[in-house]
Amino acid sequence: MVLLENAWIAAAAATLAWMLVLAALAMYRKRRNPTPPAGDVLRWVWSDQRIIQMSPDALDLMQRMQTPITTQAVVHILSTRFSDLLDVDFTSLTGPITIASDWRDDRGTLQVSPLHNGAMSFSLTQNAGQVDLFIQNRAMHVLDQVESVVQSTPFPVWQANQDNTIIASNQAFRNLTDALGERLHDIATRLQQSDERIQVENTRGQQFWFDVNFHEIDDRTVYYALDVTAVVKAEQAQRNFVQTLTKTFATLSIGLAIFDRNRQLVLFNPALVDLTTLPAEFLSARPNLLSVFDKLRDRHIMPEPKNYASWREKLAVLVAAAAEGTFSEVWNLPNGQIYRISGRPHPDGALAFLFEDITAEVSVTRKYRSELEFYYSLLDQMDTAVAVFSMSGSMILSNEAHQDLWGISESETIRDTTFDQAQNAWQLHSRPSPFWGDLREFLSQIEHRSVWHDRVMLDDGREIECTVLPLPDQHTAVTFRQLDRAAKSDADLLTISA
Repeated sequence: MVLLENAWIAAAAATLAWMLVLAALAMYRKRRNPTPPAGDVLRWVWSDQRIIQMSPDALDLMQRMQTPITTQAVVHILSTRFSDLLDVDFTSLTGPITIASDWRDDRGTLQVSPLHNGAMSFSLTQNAGQVDLFIQNRAMHVLDQVESVVQSTPFPVWQANQDNTIIASNQAFRNLTDALGERLHDIATRLQQSDERIQVENTRGQQFWFDVNFHEIDDRTVYYALDVTAVVKAEQAQRNFVQTLTKTFATLSIGLAIFDRNRQLVLFNPALVDLTTLPAEFLSARPNLLSVFDKLRDRHIMPEPKNYASWREKLAVLVAAAAEGTFSEVWNLPNGQIYRISGRPHPDGALAFLFEDITAEVSVTRKYRSELEFYYSLLDQMDTAVAVFSMSGSMILSNEAHQDLWGISESETIRDTTFDQAQNAWQLHSRPSPFWGDLREFLSQIEHRSVWHDRVMLDDGREIECTVLPLPDQHTAVTFRQLDRAAKSDADLLTISA
């Protein structure tokens, strides 16, 4: 919007400048062949870099050009007409010199004469209307600059007479191709207001948008247009994007509420109405953030605060945390539902709050944890030592029997134990056996995995039966069961008959 405002200001300035061009050109045409009174002479006398005397016409020139009466100003004015004046060395000048004018069809001459006591005289002779000539020349110089500005203006500017015929235009208007300029002018002539946005198509069907403004000056109308095609397309793309987001938000199961920098609700989706039971009419009225949370509290869609004042303070902290992108809270509602509320910062100081029903998720998680605790308790009741490893070699489960058998302390949790560490503990309390190497290879196998058994001997002479069990997801379970040596010895006894 700032760019458009600046463009309109520039356009207005260009239009005003063109109006000045027209007026000045008219004045110049009237004065192009003036017949001023004879004997018009401009004369200055200066000494010690100060003007000490001047003719009435010279004074009139200085006043009309609004120039300070100084030696430097006089030299500057005269040098625009007599450029050779800049090359004169006044200190070495011994006699009068005459300098011809640089202007076309100008017979005026400048006589520079040294006087007594170091004074210097400038006299313009052989031409009438000296003052008007200077004024007109400077005006034409200014008009040339203004005309250059208008012609180089990047937006189209043109003039039309009472018959709506184009009588003047700038380069930007003439650069409009595919009859776009003619169609732009045709539509502009039918405008009712002096400032409208119009749509124009070229001969190939391409659409362009212009903000057109016109001003009537005597018997003509000046139009200028600002090409806003890129702005219109950007606005259309933005609207399409917002519509796409709106459709996407409408299908989300997560409630969405977006508040602007003034903490007014500017966007919400149907899921927010379903989750919070807040009326759509209330949300559509753009309530502020505090009003929304007050309504949630009244409808018991948030934990009931013990103290309302402290709750308001907590809400202020909540908003500040959401602005930093760090807010997340779980609400256990009286009806048994569980909501997760998250706050996220948005551009330009806006805030977005997400309302998510995680009742089923929490229920499944709690059930899963309950089952895990049941299985852990069951494993701890077993006499057989059990350890389970992932494919990466991390111990993900073990029971108390395993800890007691191999002397693993309580501080060495399964999360911190790797297969190498467990194997070191096993080998530390057992006699050498090829089973440990075979187990390492089996742990990294992907195919041909089946149950197998082996036996190892502890340092104290106890024999342990080891069973390796492949599990889903490339997990591996290893069980250790102490064999009953007494039962084995009885079985090995031979009965000798009498």
